[in-house]
Amino acid sequence: MRLVLARSHHFHEIGEDGSLGQYRDATLVDARRRCDIFCVFDNPGTATRWRTRGPA
Repeated sequence: MRLVLARSHHFHEIGEDGSLGQYRDATLVDARRRCDIFCVFDNPGTATRWRTRGPA
């Protein structure tokens, strides 16, 4: 399991049928699975740059 966390933001998981799931700021995703989310990143925060993980 992996924790997907959107700090200072909230999102909806998108179901397989395209419906929006619950409004939350974290969710668990099984290993080797993917999860689609809907989120508006409209809060620039105080950091000078957002940190991301993954391939460049």
